[in-house]
Parts: sequence; C-alpha cells; structure tokens
Amino acid sequence: MSSVKTFLFRHRRLIISLLSLSVIYTLAGFYLLPWLAEKQLKNTLAQRLHLQAQVQEIRFNPYTFELSVTGLDIKTKENEPLAAWESVYINVDPSQLVKRNILIRNIDIDGVNLYFERDSDTENTLTKLATTWQETAPEPDAEPTSTEQAVSEEGEPLFNVVLDTLSFEEGQLHYVDNVPAETFKTELSPINFQLKNFSTKAGETANTRLAIALEDKANLTIAGDFSLSPLSLSGQLTLSQFNLQTPYRYFKAQLPVELKQGVVDIKLDYDLNLAGEQPNVDINNTTIQLSKLDVYQPGITKALITDGQLNVENGHYQYPENQLTMDNVVVSNAKLAALHNKQGEINWLQLIEALPKSDTEETASSEETPAFKLAIAEVELKDVALSIEDQQPELASNMTLNVAASLKNLSLADNQKMPFTSRIKVGSGGELSADGELQLFPVLMVTADTKVDQLSLKPLQPYIHEYAYVSLQDGQISANASLKSNTDDALLVKGDLALSSLQIDNQNLKEKLFSLEKLSVNTIDFSLKNKDLAISDIEVNKLYSRIFINQEGVTNLRMLLKEQPTKTTATTAETKAKDDPYKVSIGQVSIKDASSRFTDESLPIVFDTQMRSLDGEISGFSTQSDQAVELNLEGQVQEFGMVEIKGSLAPFNITEKSNVVLSFSNLDLPAMSPYTIKFAGRKIADGRADVKLNYAIQDGSLNANNSLVIRDIRLGERVESPNAVDLPLDLAVALLKNSDGVIDLSIPVTGDVNNPQFEMGPAIRKAIFNAIRNIVTSPFRFLANLIGGDDQPVSDIRFAAGRAELTPPQKEALLKLTEALAQRPQLTLEIPAPYAESIDRQQLQLKAVEEDIETGLKQTDAEQQLLERRKTVLERLYTEQAISPDLSVLKLEVMAKNTAADDQDPSIDLLAYNSKLKIALVAKKTVSEADLKQLAQARQDAVMAYIKQQAKLSDAQLYADAISAVDAKDEEVVMRFDLRSQ
Repeated sequence: MSSVKTFLFRHRRLIISLLSLSVIYTLAGFYLLPWLAEKQLKNTLAQRLHLQAQVQEIRFNPYTFELSVTGLDIKTKENEPLAAWESVYINVDPSQLVKRNILIRNIDIDGVNLYFERDSDTENTLTKLATTWQETAPEPDAEPTSTEQAVSEEGEPLFNVVLDTLSFEEGQLHYVDNVPAETFKTELSPINFQLKNFSTKAGETANTRLAIALEDKANLTIAGDFSLSPLSLSGQLTLSQFNLQTPYRYFKAQLPVELKQGVVDIKLDYDLNLAGEQPNVDINNTTIQLSKLDVYQPGITKALITDGQLNVENGHYQYPENQLTMDNVVVSNAKLAALHNKQGEINWLQLIEALPKSDTEETASSEETPAFKLAIAEVELKDVALSIEDQQPELASNMTLNVAASLKNLSLADNQKMPFTSRIKVGSGGELSADGELQLFPVLMVTADTKVDQLSLKPLQPYIHEYAYVSLQDGQISANASLKSNTDDALLVKGDLALSSLQIDNQNLKEKLFSLEKLSVNTIDFSLKNKDLAISDIEVNKLYSRIFINQEGVTNLRMLLKEQPTKTTATTAETKAKDDPYKVSIGQVSIKDASSRFTDESLPIVFDTQMRSLDGEISGFSTQSDQAVELNLEGQVQEFGMVEIKGSLAPFNITEKSNVVLSFSNLDLPAMSPYTIKFAGRKIADGRADVKLNYAIQDGSLNANNSLVIRDIRLGERVESPNAVDLPLDLAVALLKNSDGVIDLSIPVTGDVNNPQFEMGPAIRKAIFNAIRNIVTSPFRFLANLIGGDDQPVSDIRFAAGRAELTPPQKEALLKLTEALAQRPQLTLEIPAPYAESIDRQQLQLKAVEEDIETGLKQTDAEQQLLERRKTVLERLYTEQAISPDLSVLKLEVMAKNTAADDQDPSIDLLAYNSKLKIALVAKKTVSEADLKQLAQARQDAVMAYIKQQAKLSDAQLYADAISAVDAKDEEVVMRFDLRSQ
C-alpha cells in the first residue's frame, strides 16, 4: 500500500498531467470539438456557399471515435431548403491506423432530404454551389499542397480506407426541372442504400444494395459487388412497375405524342470493368416488360397505341464488342391506330418528323469501336390489332387488321437468312399469310410463299365512291403466289389469282350494275426488272353487266362517273415510265355463261332485253407481238335469239387493224319496236331478223358492212315520236321484201375512228337512214337494180301530144318494170291518166279537122287533083263555120305573095291557101274537157292492158290512178308512175 502511495507521490506531477490531459481531452472531445465542428460547418457554408445551416446536435466520443450529427438543416439565403437529415452516425476504429488503415466500422445516415433544381441546360443547384465555392475561394498559398503528399514514394496511398458498413435509410430526393415548358417535379422516396466491406485496397470487393421507391409504387433495386481498385461493378438491377408518365412529364414538350399510361419492368445482370483504357461492359439476363401503354396523338381521340405488352427475354449486351443479343422479343395484344387525314398526312410519319432532332450532325463512330451487331433469336407479334382510317376519300375508310408474325435469327450481319411467318386477318373478311426467308444486308433479299384467302373487297368502297356512284356489295380475292426479291430482280412473282362473288350496284337506280361469280387468273409470272407480266389464261364465269339509257339518252355508266379534277402535267419520271412500257401477254381468255341486261328509256316505248349464256374464248395476245386477238363467242339474245362474235383485233391498237363480226340470229322484231318508233314512228307487229355486223378498221379507217336479213316483217301502228324521220316505211318494206317475204339489205358504214368526233352508234343510224331514204326516194332505180339494169330506171313513159298508143320503146320499158315488180309482190304500181291541155288540145283539134277533111274528100270526084279536091272541102268547111275573113281576102293574100311572069296574071298559091284554110279551121275547132280526159284514159288503158298482157303481176299490184292534167315536157306528155305498198 505504501509502495502505491509512494509511486503516486513520486509521480504525482506526471499523474496530474495525465489526468489534466485526460480531462482536457475528454472535455475537448465531448464538448469543444462538436462546438467547433458545428461552428466551422456553419461558417464554411455561410462564407463559401452563402448557405444557412441549423444543427440540432453534434456528438463525438473521443474514446470510441463515434460521431453523430442530428437535425441538420441546410437552406439557401432565400430560406429555401437544400439538404437536411435526421441523423448521421459514424464509428471509426483508430486501432488500425498503425496498420495504415482508416477503419470505419459503420456509417448510418437516416432521414436525408435533398433538394435539386435544374434551371437550364448548364445551370442547376450543384453548378450554382460550385460557382459560389470558386468565387469565395481564398488566395492560393505560395507553396500549394500537393495531392501527392498522401501518396508514398512507391505511388501507393499512405492510408487505406476500410468501411465495414454504410447504411442510408429513408432518404428523399426532391427534384424540380424548370427547363421544360411545363415545370417537371418528382420525388424519390424512400431511398435506402447499404454498402458493406468497402476498402480502397486493391482486390477488395464491397457489397452494395440500392433501393429507391419511385412514383406510383414503382421501385428500383440495384444489388451487387463494387470494387474500387480495379474499378468494377457487378450485380443485378430490377425496375418494377415504373410508370412512364414520370419521365414523360420531363420530355412532354419535346415529344409529339401524349402519353397517358405505360408501365415498364426491367431486370438485368450487369458486370462493368472500368479499370482499363477501354471499359468492358457485360449486361446479360435482361428481361424487359412494357405494358398498359396508352399513347395519343394530340387532337385525335383514338389512341395511337393502347394496351398490349412488349416482352424482351434474355437480352445480352457486350462492350467493346458492341454486340446485342436477345432470345425473344414479343409484342402481344397491342392495338395500333394509323390515320391518313384529309390533308394527305399520315400520322405515324408526322410523329417521326416531329421527333426532336440533334442540332449537330452525329459524331462519326470511332474507328476503334466495332460496328454495332444485333442478333435476336426470334421476334414475334401476337394478336396485334391495327386500325387504319383514311379520311382522304369523301366517305372515310376504316379497316382493322389482326397481325401475327414471327421473324427468327434477326441479325444485322451480312448474308444472314431470317425465316419468317406472318398471318393477317382482315376485319371485313379474309386472311393474308406469308412464309419465307428475309435477308437485310448487304442487300435486301426476300423469298416467300404468300396466300390470300377470301380477302373482302368491301374496304375499297370509299375509294370507288370517289370516281362513281356505285356500291361495292361483295367481292373476295384469293391468291397463291411465290415472291422473290434479290440482286438480279427487285421483284419476281409467280402464282394464281381469283376474284369471286363480285357485285357492284348502281347507287342511283338501286340495282345490280356488274357482277361475276369468279374470275380466275392462272399462272401469273411477273418480273419488275424486265417489266414483264405473263398470264397463262383467264377464266370468267357468270359475268353480268347492266346497261341503261335514260330518257335524255345518257347511259348509266356516264351518269355514274363523277367529274374528276384536271390532271396535272406528268412528271419526268412518269413520262419515262410511259416511254418504257410493261410487256404483257395472256395465253387465253375463256368466258362462260355471261349475261347482260339492256334497257333504253330514251325511246317512246321502253326497250328492255337480255343477253344470256354467252360462252366462248378470246385467244392469247402480247404487247410484243403483232398477232391479232381472235374472238369466238356465242350467246343467247331474247327468248330464241342468238349472238355470235367472231373476228380479230389488235387489243393495244384497235384503230389500226381490226376485223370483228357480230352475228345476231332469229331476233324478235316486235321487241325492236321502240327503236323503229324513235327512228320512223312505227311499231313492228311481226317478223324475225338476222343481223351481221362486220367491222373492219385499217389504219384508222372504218369500213363496216352491216347485213340485215328480215323475214316476214309486218309493220304495226304509227306512234308519235318527235325525233322520228319522215320516211315511208311501208314503201321501203315493200321495196325491200322479195317474193319470199325476205328483206336482204347491205348497209356500209365508213368513217375515221381516230377522229374524236366520230361515234359508232350515230354513224350506223345515219347509214341506215341514208340507205332507206335512197331507196324510197329513188324506188325505180332500186327496182332497176333488181334486174341488173344499167339504163335509166323506168319511172315514167312519154306520149306524143294527142296520142295514146304505145310505141315499141315504151313497151320495152314497161316490160322491164313488170319484171322488177314481179320480184316485189308487196308493191303496187300506180298508173296515172295524164293529159297536157296545151299540146293535147291542139293535137285533138288538128286530128278532128283532118277527120272532117277525110270525110269531105270521100264526097269529091276522085278523078280531080287532090289539092283541088282539098281546096273544095276546106272552102266548104270554112264557109260552113262562118269564119272570117272572107275567102276572097285569103285568096288575095296568097296571090300577092306569088311572083307572076310579065306576060301572065298572078295565080293562087294553092298549098298556102289550103294551109291558111286548115289553120283557121283548127283554131275554130272545139275540143271539150271530156275529149282530153278520154285521151288520158286511153293512155292509162293502153298501159294497163299491156302490163296485164305479160301476166306477171297480180291485179293487186296495179292501180289505175285518177285522170289528171300535167304540164308538157319537151312537147310530150309524161306518164309518171308511182309505187306504194299494199
């Protein structure tokens, strides 16, 4: 005990010093150091950063080296919060300092609140603090401390920092971004971070775990290992239920779409080695799931993208290899919407063009960095619905597609073959499929087998409506084709095509306009490189067409077509395409059971007929051949009629060389009454006809010969028609109909089909009208042609004045006329009884005086001279008629005119005297009207008797017309015949 006391006494100063130091150390550690730390913290923040700080308490245990800071609150000078925490606890073990280790047992940070605000691309909370820190920095010392002072001569740090545990709990980050047009705010809370076994020693690895709770129950977790030397990180990242609305608010002003919903889940493993000159990155086992996506285009009510899910499985990215591989990428149950608006803009293209673009050109990739390599084992689309709306047509088009597809071995490598399959179901009906192989690089190449199964044509209705007032009621397309696209040819197609159940209705008349049961296009070969389209054959089954002409004479097709805007001038590319046309060839076209209905309401009586059962073939043709197309078709017209179409034509140059014959047999003529009424105002009561229309076109010149054979025609009643021509149809029929009751008429039609004013229908009607008009206006010429006469037609005979006897020439003319009439038993010859009063009266007077003279001569002495005897008779007749002047006066007139000899007295000129007497008697002779009519009747009787004498005409064919006075022509009386039908 004494020894202890002695020791204490002996070393009392040392002990007192140690105790004093201990007390001072304790007081300084527990009280002075926290006070100084708090003061220094506040002063530094105020002086260097212009911040104000409040600290609830700082504690330090100088014996255990434990430091705790509670209630720290840092604010700006404007009293805005910047950072705060509830508590920070640090426990340092100084025992390891002898081993050159700074050992921190644990750091616990709780309840941290951080505030970060971004004001521009270059200015934010941190940059402001950094700027302030630099501006308030003191003048540098003359001998600045070197950072190398903490490093040994061998280049190693003097101390290693070892941290057993770092715990960051319940942290919060308040983020504000003022750069976007709409200020973006978010809060990350809670933020938890753990770091274990951290050391700055080479080769030491720490364990980390970061968990951040994001908005809308989203969570981000990063757990793994961390090494400072060499610098490397590895571990796993998990992002769950991350709502894309959070980042969208940040990029909202830059994006051309409106994001209403979207959730993403990501899970991946990472391994980053950043120690070398070039980092090594390995991100693998990546899975991504994007779901509940709702994306809208501003101003459009229908979602651009909605629902659906994107799954990426087993993604793997490696750097510096710059290679990304994935096992599977699947898009399923998504709904997409595409819109083509009235301005011709496509919404998806609009969005792509509206995406933000870099102000500078992309930096060229480093030569040391290899090209990006992508490999995806399989890309799939499952139950993806695509809605397409086209607002360009007057009637908006809406179509829905359900797409399922897969692409295997997707790669950006050269010559990589990628098998693919696709199935597209169309909402309106039908399905499209394709199976094949695809190559992207170095050139695009495709090989595929495609199939179109009963694809409905109804979605085409809005586009057809743009051009015509028709309704596409039904129609399906089916096809099987193999497609190829390679370096040799951009597109090769080989397959078959079928169009079935097609029906197009007339919207105006509410009736079927066009239909067909099936159109088969067999063995199609197409080459884009060669511009070559070859078709083996085409089969058309049950084709129907409806042709209608309204009361104004306008066809239904003309009425249905809509007026189109004037086309602009063709572009250079279009002109070049026309200069280099496609080569087209078709082996054969077969038509089976075609039909047509024709109605014409422009006629006084509506004409309605049908053509049925049209069958036949059209031979093959080619744009590279001059060989004409051969036509061979046959069908039924009306109930018992028949039509045949035969001939040849050049399909691409019809106006240069064509020869087509349309033959109609056994047509029912009463059914054609509407046309005869319009043409000539008459119905047809009975009859049958065969019509052969032969159209030959050579170098644009039409030479058509239309042959009509009409049997047993009988005209019906007259019907008023404003457009009817004034033609005596009865006479025309009688002239044309032969003894067997048959009309055989040939009507040529000519014209220039290259003339835009030329129309076939009016040309034919004009030819028929001219033919009939020529016949009825020159019927006797027509009759002369029947017997092959080259002389003038027998339309009349001429009589000498006062005569009724037939001369031999007249008899010959009447014989020819009789022979011609015998071939037209339906004709009646009207024989007139003409007289010309001027010359016939004179001749009858002369004839009567001659008869009186002859009677008087019989009473004279036959031995006497005839002149004397005539003188005696004439003087008696003259005296009996009491004609003046006296005979003595007449004698003196004829004596004075004689020249007598000197030795003789003048004598009477007996010839002149008798002539004067006769002239006076003729002038005095009376001829009555009855005498003239008797002469006319005698002429008619002479002609009638001679014709009957030939026994070739029936009594019905001869008609004695009434006696009539006519004008003389060339001192002759003309008997002009006329014709009429019986």
